[in-house]
Amino acid sequence: MIRFTLLFMAIMTITLCSTASMAYAYIGPGAAVAFLGYAFGPVIAIVVSVGLVGAWLGRVVWNKMKVARSDESVKDDNAADE
Repeated sequence: MIRFTLLFMAIMTITLCSTASMAYAYIGPGAAVAFLGYAFGPVIAIVVSVGLVGAWLGRVVWNKMKVARSDESVKDDNAADE
């Protein structure tokens, strides 16, 4: 009985796959745009978040360098006054 079922399923699968007709469907450009948004959305979000963290770190370092430079200029002014 199992052999008959497997043979029947194999014959039906081959028959259905060989007689499949074309699907007359149109996939418009909106589907491609939706797919691109779905595929690249997380990638863009990660890139933007890394960029924002990098910009924040750059601003912190820049401000520390500015403070260090202003401290040096104050020391130089004080040394020149003495």
